[in-house]
Amino acid sequence: MKKFCSNCGSPIEENVNFCPSCGASLADNDNREMYIPDEGIKEMFFRYDNRLNRQRYIMRLLTLVAGYVILEIIDKVNLLDDLLIGLLYLVLVIPNIMVVIRRLHDLDRPGWWFVGTLVPIVNLVLGLYMLFAKGTDGPNQYGPDPLDTD
Repeated sequence: MKKFCSNCGSPIEENVNFCPSCGASLADNDNREMYIPDEGIKEMFFRYDNRLNRQRYIMRLLTLVAGYVILEIIDKVNLLDDLLIGLLYLVLVIPNIMVVIRRLHDLDRPGWWFVGTLVPIVNLVLGLYMLFAKGTDGPNQYGPDPLDTD
């Protein structure tokens, strides 16, 4: 996690005494970790660290569902070989697992709980829990609060 100046919010190095942007003394600041929003496809779908709040989780799930629908249409029209379609489905499964792990981290649950999505009935309960449960307020063991904007 990056550290940020509590005076101006600029990113700072670990071993500096003054903020390079505003010049504030960092000796008496509580330079807390702040949530850094994802900025690219790799950060959005292919990382398992940090947390993911409900809104971002739902938006990413909708994106993945759109990918599954497109693959299903391509499969029904027989545009690609079945082996290639299977590989493309596998490519979509990996980001799906990563998104679920990050959502579980927001709920202060370990990432291995995603295995519950493979168990019938448990997957329904776990899915509803991830959709509707509010994430942990403030930082938890998996990172800073994604809703903490100050």
